[in-house]
Amino acid sequence: MTTPANIATLIDQLGHENARSRGNAAQQLGDAGPEARGALLPLCERIGDAAEDNLVRWKAATAIRAIGPRGDAILRALILAHDSQVEHIRKSAVHALGGLTPEAKDDVPVILELLKSQQANVREAAVYALGRIGPAVSDVPEWKAVDAVKMAVRDSVANVRLQALVALKAVSGSLEGTVTSATDLIRRPGSESPNNPTAARRRPENSTSLYELLKGETGTMKRAAAYAMSMIDPNENGNAVSHLIEALKEPDPKVRAAAARSLGAMGESASRALPALLTLLKDKDDQVRSTVFEAIHKVAKKNPQP
Repeated sequence: MTTPANIATLIDQLGHENARSRGNAAQQLGDAGPEARGALLPLCERIGDAAEDNLVRWKAATAIRAIGPRGDAILRALILAHDSQVEHIRKSAVHALGGLTPEAKDDVPVILELLKSQQANVREAAVYALGRIGPAVSDVPEWKAVDAVKMAVRDSVANVRLQALVALKAVSGSLEGTVTSATDLIRRPGSESPNNPTAARRRPENSTSLYELLKGETGTMKRAAAYAMSMIDPNENGNAVSHLIEALKEPDPKVRAAAARSLGAMGESASRALPALLTLLKDKDDQVRSTVFEAIHKVAKKNPQP
Protein backbone atom coordinates (compact mmCIF):
# COMPACT_ATOMS: atom_id res chain seq x y z
CA MET A 1 0.00 0.00 0.00
CA THR A 2 1.32 3.41 -0.98
CA THR A 3 1.39 5.90 1.88
CA PRO A 4 2.18 9.63 1.87
CA ALA A 5 5.52 8.74 3.45
CA ASN A 6 6.29 6.24 0.69
CA ILE A 7 5.39 8.80 -1.97
CA ALA A 8 7.64 11.38 -0.33
CA THR A 9 10.48 8.84 -0.36
CA LEU A 10 9.88 8.06 -4.04
CA ILE A 11 9.87 11.76 -4.89
CA ASP A 12 13.25 12.09 -3.18
CA GLN A 13 14.54 9.15 -5.22
CA LEU A 14 13.69 11.02 -8.44
CA GLY A 15 16.81 13.03 -7.67
CA HIS A 16 18.98 9.97 -7.07
CA GLU A 17 22.33 9.92 -8.87
CA ASN A 18 21.58 6.48 -10.31
CA ALA A 19 19.35 6.49 -13.41
CA ARG A 20 17.85 3.10 -12.63
CA SER A 21 16.80 4.29 -9.18
CA ARG A 22 15.19 7.39 -10.70
CA GLY A 23 13.36 5.26 -13.26
CA ASN A 24 12.10 2.81 -10.63
CA ALA A 25 10.86 5.70 -8.52
CA ALA A 26 8.98 7.20 -11.48
CA GLN A 27 7.41 3.85 -12.28
CA GLN A 28 6.23 3.30 -8.70
CA LEU A 29 4.80 6.81 -8.54
CA GLY A 30 2.80 6.06 -11.68
CA ASP A 31 1.57 2.83 -10.11
CA ALA A 32 0.29 4.89 -7.16
CA GLY A 33 -2.00 6.82 -9.52
CA PRO A 34 -3.77 10.01 -8.38
CA GLU A 35 -2.49 9.53 -4.82
CA ALA A 36 0.93 10.60 -6.11
CA ARG A 37 -0.27 13.96 -7.45
CA GLY A 38 2.36 15.71 -5.34
CA ALA A 39 5.01 14.11 -7.57
CA LEU A 40 3.81 15.77 -10.78
CA LEU A 41 6.17 18.72 -10.72
CA PRO A 42 9.27 16.63 -9.90
CA LEU A 43 8.27 14.23 -12.68
CA CYS A 44 7.94 17.15 -15.09
CA GLU A 45 11.45 18.21 -14.11
CA ARG A 46 12.73 14.77 -15.10
CA ILE A 47 11.14 15.19 -18.53
CA GLY A 48 12.56 18.67 -19.04
CA ASP A 49 16.11 17.90 -17.90
CA ALA A 50 18.20 17.70 -21.08
CA ALA A 51 20.79 15.56 -19.24
CA GLU A 52 18.25 12.96 -18.13
CA ASP A 53 18.36 9.35 -19.29
CA ASN A 54 15.79 8.78 -22.07
CA LEU A 55 14.26 5.73 -20.37
CA VAL A 56 13.83 7.64 -17.11
CA ARG A 57 12.27 10.52 -19.02
CA TRP A 58 9.78 8.18 -20.69
CA LYS A 59 8.91 6.50 -17.38
CA ALA A 60 8.30 9.95 -15.88
CA ALA A 61 5.95 10.80 -18.74
CA THR A 62 4.13 7.49 -18.32
CA ALA A 63 3.76 8.17 -14.60
CA ILE A 64 2.27 11.59 -15.31
CA ARG A 65 -0.28 9.98 -17.63
CA ALA A 66 -1.22 7.50 -14.88
CA ILE A 67 -1.45 10.12 -12.15
CA GLY A 68 -3.37 12.55 -14.33
CA PRO A 69 -1.69 15.86 -15.28
CA ARG A 70 -3.37 18.76 -13.51
CA GLY A 71 -2.84 22.41 -12.74
CA ASP A 72 -1.41 25.42 -14.48
CA ALA A 73 2.17 24.61 -13.51
CA ILE A 74 1.93 21.06 -14.82
CA LEU A 75 0.49 22.01 -18.17
CA ARG A 76 2.96 24.85 -18.61
CA ALA A 77 5.86 22.55 -17.82
CA LEU A 78 4.64 19.88 -20.24
CA ILE A 79 3.74 22.18 -23.11
CA LEU A 80 6.90 24.23 -22.81
CA ALA A 81 8.93 21.04 -22.63
CA HIS A 82 7.40 20.17 -26.00
CA ASP A 83 9.21 23.21 -27.41
CA SER A 84 12.57 21.78 -26.37
CA GLN A 85 15.29 21.30 -28.97
CA VAL A 86 15.82 17.80 -27.54
CA GLU A 87 13.69 15.32 -29.47
CA HIS A 88 13.23 12.88 -26.57
CA ILE A 89 11.96 15.71 -24.36
CA ARG A 90 9.36 16.65 -26.95
CA LYS A 91 8.22 13.05 -27.41
CA SER A 92 7.98 12.47 -23.66
CA ALA A 93 6.03 15.70 -23.19
CA VAL A 94 3.48 14.67 -25.81
CA HIS A 95 3.25 11.22 -24.21
CA ALA A 96 2.46 12.84 -20.88
CA LEU A 97 -0.10 15.20 -22.42
CA GLY A 98 -1.88 12.14 -23.75
CA GLY A 99 -3.07 11.51 -20.21
CA LEU A 100 -5.33 14.55 -20.26
CA THR A 101 -9.03 13.75 -19.87
CA PRO A 102 -12.30 15.74 -19.78
CA GLU A 103 -11.72 16.18 -16.03
CA ALA A 104 -8.86 18.55 -16.93
CA LYS A 105 -11.26 21.11 -18.40
CA ASP A 106 -10.45 23.58 -15.60
CA ASP A 107 -7.01 23.89 -17.19
CA VAL A 108 -8.43 25.07 -20.53
CA PRO A 109 -7.74 28.79 -19.87
CA VAL A 110 -4.00 28.24 -19.42
CA ILE A 111 -3.87 26.03 -22.51
CA LEU A 112 -5.62 28.74 -24.51
CA GLU A 113 -3.02 31.22 -23.26
CA LEU A 114 -0.24 28.94 -24.48
CA LEU A 115 -2.01 28.68 -27.83
CA LYS A 116 -0.93 32.31 -28.33
CA SER A 117 2.76 31.40 -28.00
CA GLN A 118 5.24 32.60 -30.61
CA GLN A 119 6.71 29.08 -30.61
CA ALA A 120 5.02 26.75 -33.12
CA ASN A 121 5.76 23.59 -31.10
CA VAL A 122 4.06 25.11 -28.07
CA ARG A 123 0.96 25.96 -30.12
CA GLU A 124 0.97 22.45 -31.54
CA ALA A 125 1.12 20.92 -28.05
CA ALA A 126 -1.61 23.26 -26.84
CA VAL A 127 -4.12 22.20 -29.52
CA TYR A 128 -3.15 18.58 -28.92
CA ALA A 129 -3.98 19.04 -25.23
CA LEU A 130 -7.36 20.60 -26.08
CA GLY A 131 -8.12 17.67 -28.34
CA ARG A 132 -7.33 15.21 -25.55
CA ILE A 133 -9.76 16.99 -23.22
CA GLY A 134 -12.42 16.80 -25.92
CA PRO A 135 -15.92 18.35 -25.95
CA ALA A 136 -15.54 19.44 -22.32
CA VAL A 137 -13.43 22.40 -23.53
CA SER A 138 -16.65 24.09 -24.66
CA ASP A 139 -18.42 23.72 -21.29
CA VAL A 140 -17.64 27.35 -20.46
CA PRO A 141 -18.81 29.45 -23.45
CA GLU A 142 -16.84 32.56 -22.49
CA TRP A 143 -13.59 30.65 -23.01
CA LYS A 144 -14.40 30.44 -26.75
CA ALA A 145 -12.12 27.40 -26.88
CA VAL A 146 -13.64 25.94 -30.05
CA ASP A 147 -13.16 29.28 -31.81
CA ALA A 148 -9.51 29.25 -30.74
CA VAL A 149 -9.02 25.79 -32.20
CA LYS A 150 -10.68 26.90 -35.44
CA MET A 151 -8.23 29.78 -35.63
CA ALA A 152 -5.36 27.34 -35.11
CA VAL A 153 -6.51 25.47 -38.22
CA ARG A 154 -5.40 28.62 -40.08
CA ASP A 155 -2.02 28.78 -38.31
CA SER A 156 1.03 29.74 -40.37
CA VAL A 157 2.74 26.40 -39.55
CA ALA A 158 1.55 23.18 -41.19
CA ASN A 159 2.09 20.94 -38.14
CA VAL A 160 -0.05 23.23 -36.00
CA ARG A 161 -2.80 23.31 -38.63
CA LEU A 162 -2.85 19.53 -38.90
CA GLN A 163 -2.92 19.01 -35.15
CA ALA A 164 -5.64 21.64 -34.84
CA LEU A 165 -7.73 19.81 -37.41
CA VAL A 166 -7.63 16.62 -35.34
CA ALA A 167 -8.34 18.60 -32.16
CA LEU A 168 -11.28 20.39 -33.75
CA LYS A 169 -12.89 17.11 -34.68
CA ALA A 170 -12.41 15.94 -31.07
CA VAL A 171 -13.79 19.02 -29.37
CA SER A 172 -16.67 19.90 -31.70
CA GLY A 173 -17.36 16.72 -33.65
CA SER A 174 -17.36 18.65 -36.91
CA LEU A 175 -15.02 20.29 -39.39
CA GLU A 176 -17.78 22.26 -41.09
CA GLY A 177 -16.95 25.84 -41.89
CA THR A 178 -13.22 25.52 -41.25
CA VAL A 179 -11.20 24.37 -44.25
CA THR A 180 -12.25 23.56 -47.79
CA SER A 181 -9.44 21.25 -48.78
CA ALA A 182 -6.34 19.58 -47.45
CA THR A 183 -4.19 22.10 -49.27
CA ASP A 184 -5.51 24.74 -46.87
CA LEU A 185 -3.65 22.81 -44.19
CA ILE A 186 -0.38 22.91 -46.09
CA ARG A 187 -0.09 26.41 -47.43
CA ARG A 188 0.16 29.60 -45.43
CA PRO A 189 -3.17 31.47 -45.26
CA GLY A 190 -3.47 33.77 -48.24
CA SER A 191 -1.13 31.78 -50.46
CA GLU A 192 -3.93 31.29 -52.98
CA SER A 193 -4.11 35.00 -53.67
CA PRO A 194 -4.14 35.74 -57.44
CA ASN A 195 -1.18 37.99 -56.83
CA ASN A 196 0.85 35.19 -55.29
CA PRO A 197 3.29 33.85 -57.93
CA THR A 198 3.71 30.53 -56.07
CA ALA A 199 -0.01 29.75 -55.88
CA ALA A 200 0.04 27.66 -59.05
CA ARG A 201 2.58 25.34 -57.49
CA ARG A 202 0.37 24.65 -54.45
CA ARG A 203 -2.60 23.00 -56.06
CA PRO A 204 -3.86 19.65 -54.67
CA GLU A 205 -1.91 17.61 -57.19
CA ASN A 206 1.31 19.09 -55.84
CA SER A 207 0.57 18.63 -52.13
CA THR A 208 4.04 17.27 -51.44
CA SER A 209 4.21 18.75 -47.94
CA LEU A 210 1.23 16.73 -46.77
CA TYR A 211 2.72 13.52 -48.13
CA GLU A 212 6.02 14.28 -46.42
CA LEU A 213 4.17 14.71 -43.12
CA LEU A 214 2.52 11.34 -43.68
CA LYS A 215 6.04 9.88 -43.80
CA GLY A 216 7.23 11.96 -40.85
CA GLU A 217 9.03 10.85 -37.72
CA THR A 218 6.20 11.07 -35.18
CA GLY A 219 3.08 8.96 -35.06
CA THR A 220 1.03 11.97 -33.98
CA MET A 221 1.78 13.88 -37.17
CA LYS A 222 1.38 10.79 -39.36
CA ARG A 223 -2.11 10.30 -37.96
CA ALA A 224 -2.94 13.97 -38.44
CA ALA A 225 -1.67 13.93 -42.01
CA ALA A 226 -3.66 10.79 -42.82
CA TYR A 227 -6.76 12.42 -41.39
CA ALA A 228 -6.16 15.61 -43.36
CA MET A 229 -5.57 13.69 -46.56
CA SER A 230 -9.19 12.51 -46.50
CA MET A 231 -10.10 16.10 -47.37
CA ILE A 232 -8.40 15.85 -50.76
CA ASP A 233 -10.79 14.98 -53.58
CA PRO A 234 -9.35 11.69 -54.88
CA ASN A 235 -10.92 12.39 -58.29
CA GLU A 236 -8.53 15.34 -58.53
CA ASN A 237 -5.60 13.67 -56.84
CA GLY A 238 -5.29 9.91 -57.04
CA ASN A 239 -1.97 10.15 -55.20
CA ALA A 240 -3.89 10.72 -51.97
CA VAL A 241 -5.35 7.21 -52.16
CA SER A 242 -1.95 5.75 -53.04
CA HIS A 243 -0.26 7.35 -50.06
CA LEU A 244 -3.02 6.25 -47.71
CA ILE A 245 -2.68 2.69 -48.98
CA GLU A 246 1.01 2.88 -48.10
CA ALA A 247 0.10 4.25 -44.67
CA LEU A 248 -1.95 1.11 -44.05
CA LYS A 249 1.42 -0.69 -43.79
CA GLU A 250 2.76 1.56 -41.01
CA PRO A 251 3.92 -0.25 -37.84
CA ASP A 252 1.96 2.16 -35.62
CA PRO A 253 -1.62 0.80 -35.36
CA LYS A 254 -2.98 4.31 -34.80
CA VAL A 255 -1.53 5.41 -38.12
CA ARG A 256 -3.05 2.37 -39.85
CA ALA A 257 -6.40 3.17 -38.29
CA ALA A 258 -6.17 6.84 -39.29
CA ALA A 259 -5.37 5.88 -42.89
CA ALA A 260 -8.28 3.45 -43.01
CA ARG A 261 -10.61 6.07 -41.56
CA SER A 262 -9.53 8.57 -44.22
CA LEU A 263 -10.05 6.06 -47.02
CA GLY A 264 -13.50 5.38 -45.66
CA ALA A 265 -14.26 9.09 -45.69
CA MET A 266 -13.40 9.15 -49.42
CA GLY A 267 -16.08 6.56 -50.10
CA GLU A 268 -16.35 4.78 -53.44
CA SER A 269 -13.70 7.03 -55.00
CA ALA A 270 -11.13 5.10 -52.90
CA SER A 271 -12.30 1.72 -54.23
CA ARG A 272 -8.82 0.69 -55.41
CA ALA A 273 -7.81 0.59 -51.72
CA LEU A 274 -10.19 -2.32 -51.07
CA PRO A 275 -7.61 -5.13 -51.46
CA ALA A 276 -5.32 -3.46 -48.91
CA LEU A 277 -8.20 -2.79 -46.54
CA LEU A 278 -9.46 -6.36 -46.77
CA THR A 279 -6.01 -7.60 -45.75
CA LEU A 280 -6.24 -5.56 -42.55
CA LEU A 281 -9.44 -7.29 -41.45
CA LYS A 282 -6.99 -9.75 -39.85
CA ASP A 283 -4.86 -7.03 -38.24
CA LYS A 284 -3.68 -7.89 -34.73
CA ASP A 285 -5.01 -4.56 -33.37
CA ASP A 286 -8.71 -4.45 -32.42
CA GLN A 287 -9.09 -0.74 -33.23
CA VAL A 288 -7.53 -1.19 -36.66
CA ARG A 289 -9.86 -4.09 -37.50
CA SER A 290 -12.90 -2.14 -36.35
CA THR A 291 -11.93 0.97 -38.30
CA VAL A 292 -11.09 -1.05 -41.41
CA PHE A 293 -14.45 -2.83 -41.28
CA GLU A 294 -16.25 0.52 -41.25
CA ALA A 295 -14.03 1.88 -44.01
CA ILE A 296 -14.72 -1.07 -46.28
CA HIS A 297 -18.44 -0.63 -45.75
CA LYS A 298 -18.16 3.00 -46.88
CA VAL A 299 -15.84 2.32 -49.81
CA ALA A 300 -17.62 -0.79 -51.10
CA LYS A 301 -21.13 0.23 -50.01
CA LYS A 302 -21.64 -3.21 -48.49
CA ASN A 303 -20.64 -5.19 -45.42
CA PRO A 304 -17.23 -6.87 -45.83
CA GLN A 305 -16.66 -10.55 -45.23
CA PRO A 306 -13.71 -11.16 -42.84
